[in-house]
Amino acid sequence: MRSAVPCHCRIEAVGGAFCYRPGEPHSELVDRKEGEPLAPLIVRDVDGEIIQARDTIVRKI
Repeated sequence: MRSAVPCHCRIEAVGGAFCYRPGEPHSELVDRKEGEPLAPLIVRDVDGEIIQARDTIVRKI
């Protein structure tokens, strides 16, 4: 299930940012070795350019 780690990281980050009041205690995903919070995930296109949600669409099949 290692392929699900980026999804888990993103869901954890969104939950921490939007589901709790400022200062409210909650779990957080941290680096096992250092115990530090993870850096924000940055979504990039195939050329390495940073993209935002507004830059994407869902191609239905």
